[in-house]
Amino acid sequence: MVINNEGGIGGQQSDRLTTRNHYVHDNQITYTVGWSGFRCNAGTCVDNPNIRFENNDYHVPTVTGTWWGWRPLLSGTLLKTWSQWQALGFDLAGSVD
Repeated sequence: MVINNEGGIGGQQSDRLTTRNHYVHDNQITYTVGWSGFRCNAGTCVDNPNIRFENNDYHVPTVTGTWWGWRPLLSGTLLKTWSQWQALGFDLAGSVD
């Protein structure tokens, strides 16, 4: 259970660290700022980081907000809505309220 962390559960790849093979599952995650997900901060991002989010329940201020982040490449928009997050294949059995 993660409550009022500065954001949810996230990973970040930097120019000094390659992040891959994370399996985030079966959590109760409550936050009012930040995001859950993965991003590349600098350097070259791995093509297939094998990051999985499954069966997590998110408790956020607004269900229509952008509380999830995914940017495996250094271009594109980081923050996603719940439907965009699930369209990427994450938390298909999860929930948001």
